[in-house]
Amino acid sequence: MSLYCIPAVVASALIFVPLCFTVKFFRNGLKPKLLTLFLLESLCCMVFEYFVINARSPEQCLFWDRMMYGPIVLLPCSLLCIIRQYDHGFTIKDVLLIHLPAIFFIVLLPTPHFLTGVTKEYWGWGKVVGSAYIYFKVYFLVYLSYFLFQTIRSYIQETDLKIKNEIAVLCLAVWPSVLMGIGIICIFPIFNIRLLNIMGVAFTLTYLSCVMTYAILSKRLFDIHSKVPVFGRRKNRFQHRLKLTRRKPIMSYEAIITELSDVFQCNTAIHVLADGRIYANRDCDEAFVQFHDWGLFAGGSEIILVSEVDDPRVRQVMQWHGIEAVMPLFEQNRVTAIIKFGEGFLNQVYSWQDMNLIGALCRQLEVAMHFIRHLRNSLEEANGKIMKLTGTVERIKAQINKPVLIFKSGGEICSIRSTGPVNVVYVDCDAKEIVPIRSEGVV
Repeated sequence: MSLYCIPAVVASALIFVPLCFTVKFFRNGLKPKLLTLFLLESLCCMVFEYFVINARSPEQCLFWDRMMYGPIVLLPCSLLCIIRQYDHGFTIKDVLLIHLPAIFFIVLLPTPHFLTGVTKEYWGWGKVVGSAYIYFKVYFLVYLSYFLFQTIRSYIQETDLKIKNEIAVLCLAVWPSVLMGIGIICIFPIFNIRLLNIMGVAFTLTYLSCVMTYAILSKRLFDIHSKVPVFGRRKNRFQHRLKLTRRKPIMSYEAIITELSDVFQCNTAIHVLADGRIYANRDCDEAFVQFHDWGLFAGGSEIILVSEVDDPRVRQVMQWHGIEAVMPLFEQNRVTAIIKFGEGFLNQVYSWQDMNLIGALCRQLEVAMHFIRHLRNSLEEANGKIMKLTGTVERIKAQINKPVLIFKSGGEICSIRSTGPVNVVYVDCDAKEIVPIRSEGVV
């Protein structure tokens, strides 16, 4: 085995990892299908490159070279379909139309018009191109150049957070391979550069496999919801902080704000509609705290990003106030509170799995809000009884002009105002109206 085929072997092994995920979630939609096709073509390219490098005769090398150019011809079409499917209205029919030029070149592959033979190279045998190869170079350059342009355009125009992040990861993963492919097919031969013509793509595909695997495992992108644990230091990751918050008991509105601010690393405020009060962390400015447009929640209880607001005037006002997302809390189909997230929220949220975790947390907060509200009502009722009891004691003191020792009906001491001789008064503290039950005079 030639040492020059080691990069191809490593790339093949690493491409197999994201390919397993895309195959598993093949039915999730068009996106996993296109990614599966692209990764499968890349894998075939590396496998055939291994046989090209280790070919023992020119005839074997020419055969495997023609086999290798099959997936190479299809790769620009797959990449263009992947980025075009982010456009609305992209269908299977468009996929077939994009692949028409590739079908023409695949038909020419077995003929001498595409590859006529091989020549001696430092790693074995290289290709000798035919008359149709120049048209393949034009096709290859046009398709990949349009792919680069389309990725930039889609990233700039996209407003959905999840899709925008997917496009960014796609650019980060695929651009090195695309640029290397353009160089090897179209540019390097002009300057007679042959050092990277057999191993360059293998190196870039190795990098591509690592980036895509990381994106699938840690960000849950490309409609692939892996259950593999997230890489990295879990205690510093957003999802882990979010899961820890869900396990903590929350006893007040102030505790809710503290927890949400720590998790999302942004200004957070909660508007409790029952009492009209607003609770916010200290760094919130007045404009952020006072903003309210609760007509946003007519469509349901999901979290609403500023980019998803239909009314451009409301969207502009939210951006001016520094609000990146809002979420309602419900009780018995009524909005009881509104949570507002400030600038920095979108830096923490990467995927729909994050959104689902936030939704689960807010459902838990709805229960906490119900508990806090009843707890406050109980405290107010208890404080009211204490005030009535204090008033009763003061009235009795005023009547008898002596220190008073108060007992509950069960005999438990409620208040002692003197260590000297006192009047003993029994009252029922659990009654709605606190009145003396009986008095035993001075003791």
